[in-house]
Amino acid sequence: MRIRAPRVLSSVQGVATAAAFLVMLGMAAPRALAEPPQDSHLPKAAVPSGSPLPGTAIEETGLAEVNLGSLLQMDEVSVASLRTTGVRQAPGIVSVLTHDEIEASGARDLVDLLEMMPGFFVGVDVQGNLGLGIRGNWGQEGKILLLIDGQEINETAYGTISIGHHFPLQAIERIEIIRGPGSAIYGGFAELGVVKVTTRGAEQIEGMEALQRTGVAVGRTGTDVAHPFVDTYVAAGRTYGDFELSLSLFAGSSVQSEGTYTDIYGTSFNTADASARRPLLANLRAAWRDWQLRFIADGFTYQAQDDFDVAGSAPTRYRFGGIYGDLTTVLELGRGLTLTPRLAYKIQESYVTLPASAADQQRIIDSGLLTRLRMDRALAGMTLSWDPRPNLNAIAGTEIFSDVGRAGGSPGDGSDVQGTRGVSTIAAFGQVLWNTPIANVTVGGRGEHNSYFGWSAVPRMALTRVFASGLHVKLLGSQAYKSPTFMNYTLEHSIDPANRVRPETTNAIEAEVGYALPAGLQLVVNGFLGAIDHPIIYTYDPLTGKESYFNRGRTGSYGGEAELRFGGGNLAVSTSYSYYHALPNIPEDYRVAGGGGATLGAPQHKGVVRASWRPTRHWLFGATAIGSGSRYAVTGINPADQTYLVTTVGARLLLGLSARYQDVGIRGLHLGLIVNDLLDSRDVFVQPYRGGHAPLPGVGRQVMLNLGYAWER
Repeated sequence: MRIRAPRVLSSVQGVATAAAFLVMLGMAAPRALAEPPQDSHLPKAAVPSGSPLPGTAIEETGLAEVNLGSLLQMDEVSVASLRTTGVRQAPGIVSVLTHDEIEASGARDLVDLLEMMPGFFVGVDVQGNLGLGIRGNWGQEGKILLLIDGQEINETAYGTISIGHHFPLQAIERIEIIRGPGSAIYGGFAELGVVKVTTRGAEQIEGMEALQRTGVAVGRTGTDVAHPFVDTYVAAGRTYGDFELSLSLFAGSSVQSEGTYTDIYGTSFNTADASARRPLLANLRAAWRDWQLRFIADGFTYQAQDDFDVAGSAPTRYRFGGIYGDLTTVLELGRGLTLTPRLAYKIQESYVTLPASAADQQRIIDSGLLTRLRMDRALAGMTLSWDPRPNLNAIAGTEIFSDVGRAGGSPGDGSDVQGTRGVSTIAAFGQVLWNTPIANVTVGGRGEHNSYFGWSAVPRMALTRVFASGLHVKLLGSQAYKSPTFMNYTLEHSIDPANRVRPETTNAIEAEVGYALPAGLQLVVNGFLGAIDHPIIYTYDPLTGKESYFNRGRTGSYGGEAELRFGGGNLAVSTSYSYYHALPNIPEDYRVAGGGGATLGAPQHKGVVRASWRPTRHWLFGATAIGSGSRYAVTGINPADQTYLVTTVGARLLLGLSARYQDVGIRGLHLGLIVNDLLDSRDVFVQPYRGGHAPLPGVGRQVMLNLGYAWER
């Protein structure tokens, strides 16, 4: 992860909003009777024959007409297998967030939302870029997969996800999360976890909707109106018989950090003027019968001055861009037998530097950080599903994809500092689900061959059982892997000419026990043990300024997570606790001497409370509390031997409140108020490895006003 980001957006937001309304007015017409929603990137018939669809009454009526307690009984998922099941039967440790739960959470972006999930933590990488970790393991570079409507969003050069105010929460209908290995289904970016996002389509929008959100920091340093948090979201969807069409546009503006950043050498700067975020996203879906076409255009830009270990002399702008196209259909081959072919293409740019002037460009060239990365991937695949008996399903599939990467110099000049390289991959996967009187059995695996680094193959097996008493039990065993990315093997020789980067492998055992009471109370407890062999670790040499990747030793963790959920009447409450302990003798890059089993940047203890209350059909209130233990961070450097100094960042408590009033004066108009970090704790983002980046301050208390309108015809 390396490189830097931009400014201007007010005009872009205005143009995006106006264009969206012009395009969408023609689409916001009477809508046909809603059909049950389907898996995000497959047509309706692509769900294997005999599988229950994930549709429920909540998805047809919305939260205003539904008992909040019933939310606990309605979750069905497909993220943990290639077939839809109930959460308690799913062959994985799974979390689900619905659209209504997201709205009640008061979250601003995926950073806020995923911090509420058991086991997840957020850290800073380099150059102000935030990434995800899970269960004490840093997962930023291609170890946690983000899917949006079936599209792999991780950029292919490094495998990273830039999550700080990048994607619109307003557009999300549902999030399904695997807290554990997912490579047997999803491949080499799903080693530690999967976040599967399904956005709102024609079925949910039912016409047209728009939301404007504006917030300002109100904290210890006063009120900052110069750097507001702004979101503009507009969407429309319509069904014309067998044809469905939906379009959403999103633009935003914010800063990721407020306060003073001080690097490990003592250089400081004001982050509010050097951490701008500018998301811009368009999402189009067209479906006709069993055919579906998806198109996503992403133009995220951001600004950073924190660089690697040394703060820059001025902010630099960067761009993460992506164009994603996907076409699928379903062919009925016979009774219980379906074939789903898929064609996909994506173009991604990452860490592209955007100099504001010739002088700025020369400064970046002199620093050696002027970079242009572009990756193209073409994919063809097919999945065959067969239901020979009502209690038996078999799925087999294959994918072939080709990656072409270009690492270059000045944007637009065509130069190739690090050259162009292409690799190809062929993968095969399979899964059998057998529901027996004793247990539901899932057996599967995935193997793939890459033209550069060779074979990776991983199996998995799961036993799940839901008893009539309300008890459920899961026993899970699996392997997973992380495929080396374009920049992993492009930089493998930069420090050591003899170095070769190979896939890393995770071996995991998980168990879950849960109990559901008729009164709406659910308790779920799980334990996990995961060991990562030969992890691919980023290395930066401050003396030579070179960076590289090495397979080193073994890392991993063990621990447990518990969640208690209650839903009754108009109240829903969820509480969770998660704990991890690092395996012994993990690599020094993550190790904390005398840390009691902690890894750098990851709190060992985390507790979360989320509550929603609807006293009337018009009002919805939400409250969130996130408490986590202390973390270890690199905060300085010993001048005598140039070793990093590690100190403790204290425990934190983040409180959030939200309130929403529906149908303000007219039907469909709603007004909301959100307060993030109520106590102004001013959270900090810590680098979860020894990369020399000091802790980056967060924004602190922020007050946000939401104004939205949903037009159903």
